[in-house]
Amino acid sequence: LYQNEKWGILGSNGETIIEPMYQEMPIVIDKTKTVFLCTYDVDEQNDTYKTKVINEKNEEIFTQYDKIEAIENYDESQNLWYEEDVLKVQKDGLWGLIDLNGNEVVPISYTNIEAIKGIKNSIVVEENGLYGLVNNKGSKILDTKYLQIKKYGNDYKNGYIVVNQENKYELVNSLGNNILEKQYEKIEDIYSDKYFVINVANKQNVINKQEETVIKEG
Repeated sequence: LYQNEKWGILGSNGETIIEPMYQEMPIVIDKTKTVFLCTYDVDEQNDTYKTKVINEKNEEIFTQYDKIEAIENYDESQNLWYEEDVLKVQKDGLWGLIDLNGNEVVPISYTNIEAIKGIKNSIVVEENGLYGLVNNKGSKILDTKYLQIKKYGNDYKNGYIVVNQENKYELVNSLGNNILEKQYEKIEDIYSDKYFVINVANKQNVINKQEETVIKEG
C-alpha cells in the first residue's frame, strides 16, 4: 500500500494491516504469514540502511539480531523474488538462517549466505572461503568444502554442479548424492538427465548415465 509517499501493508481482502508509514516498500516474505521486513533510516549518499521485522500489530520481532535480511533471488529475466521460508540473520559479524517463527534453522556461523540465482530452495553458505549448501528448511545438502556450487538446469530437483578443492567438477542431486561417480575437468549445464557434456583433456565429450562415452569427436 502506497499513500502520501509512504508504504504500508494491505491484506488479501483489501484491509489495512500496516498503515502507510515506511520510507521503503516492506517485503512480504510469505503471503500466508504476517511477517514483514521493513527498511528504514536509508542514507542513499552513504549507501547505508537498517532493517527490522514486524508483525501485523506493527511490533518489532526477532530483535536479538544485528541485521535481518530477506534472501533475494532472480530468474533469467531478472525478475526479483524472495525465498519464502527463511530470513538471513547476522550476529557478531556472522550469518545464519531463521524460519518465519523465529526458530534458528542454520547456525549463526557463516561469513556469507545467498541463494543460487535462478532456482528455489537452494542456499549457499560460506565458511573459511569454502561453500556448502542448505535448503529453505535449513537441512544440510552439502558440507562447506567446495570452491563453487552452481545450478544444473532450472530446478533444484535437477541437481548441482560442484567444484571440489582439486578443481574437479562433480554432479550431485538435490540430496547431495553423486549423479556421476567420476570427477571431471568440467561439467556443462546443458540440463539433461540422460546425457552429460564433460571435458576430458580439454575437449568436450558426451557421456551417458553409466559414464560411457557417446560422442567424443565431431
